[in-house]
Amino acid sequence: MLKLDEILKSLEEIDRVIKETEQIKQKVQNNANMIIDKYSNQLNAVVDSIVKKTTESYRESALQEAREEASRILQEAEKRRDALLKSFGQKRQEVLEAVLRQLGL
Repeated sequence: MLKLDEILKSLEEIDRVIKETEQIKQKVQNNANMIIDKYSNQLNAVVDSIVKKTTESYRESALQEAREEASRILQEAEKRRDALLKSFGQKRQEVLEAVLRQLGL
């Protein structure tokens, strides 16, 4: 009987240790989750900040490029307009001179 009591006592001790181990395991898991949540939120904030800055930088860069392209297109259009006006003026002058010659003036 004494041997059986010792075995039962040992089993109870083992059961108690297993329960304590499970409790410790749960506490560690909870702490790990809290740490993950804390740093995950901080990491998300940093990533959001980087994305926002990158987006703003890209937007500013795209706007600047668009302004430069618009300016270049405007300059080219003005050059073409000036060339067309000059050509039109020359043609008009040639036609006028030809008409005057035809009229003998």
